[in-house]
Amino acid sequence: MATHSDLEELKSLRATAQRSYTKNLLTSEIEKIEAEFHRRAAQPQDAPVAPRLVAAPSRTRTKIDLYGWGQSDRFLNLYISDKLKDLKGANLPAENVTSTFTARSCLLEIKDLNGRDYFFTLPNLCEEIVSEECNHKVKSDSVVLNLRKKKAKEWVCVTATEKALKEKKKQEEDEETEKSLKSDDPQVGVRID
Repeated sequence: MATHSDLEELKSLRATAQRSYTKNLLTSEIEKIEAEFHRRAAQPQDAPVAPRLVAAPSRTRTKIDLYGWGQSDRFLNLYISDKLKDLKGANLPAENVTSTFTARSCLLEIKDLNGRDYFFTLPNLCEEIVSEECNHKVKSDSVVLNLRKKKAKEWVCVTATEKALKEKKKQEEDEETEKSLKSDDPQVGVRID
């Protein structure tokens, strides 16, 4: 459980971070910790403390990297099926599949699927989502994350990193085109493949 000192240190690290991915990752963690503080503050002070449970034996935790995606005007859908073909016959309790959303991130966790834990995370979405209106659906061999877009518009990619790479590539192509148009040499800009 994070303390206020941990939160302040994360904010300090974010203020000195240079790379956008690192800043987004730190922002995501800060948002999670602040949400936990708000949740704890909202609990009645007289609430009985639940007894601590003995930790279950640790399971292998596997990251899921591959996903597909599609979209409508209002939603971005992420299709996660990599490593999940065992969902079909697993009879997994609903509470073993959880999803967490912030304005620019999502996290899917699957616990105890045939003795293993899985997780999928995108910490730097290229656009904002409405976290309260996002959800997940468990299918026979996949999980679909339904992300409610904050603005109804088409996303050209999913992550901010992908968006930055596309913009950089387009800028380089535009500069190359501009350079070829200004040149007196008719062969400038001609590609021979």
